[in-house]
Amino acid sequence: MIMAFYSSASCAPCRRGYEYCEGKNVLSFEKKSDTEYVGIVQGSQTEPYNVRIDIAHQ
Repeated sequence: MIMAFYSSASCAPCRRGYEYCEGKNVLSFEKKSDTEYVGIVQGSQTEPYNVRIDIAHQ
């Protein structure tokens, strides 16, 4: 599923998100619909943050 998402990614933030996933920075994620995902990501800050991705509206 992750590679299918990545293949549709054409922007720099999308590629960065994939790198976070590969680096085990994505703590959890859930597919909400055919085009929408939500998750929790650990970035460089102390607290993780929530993300929402809608691949239909890149």
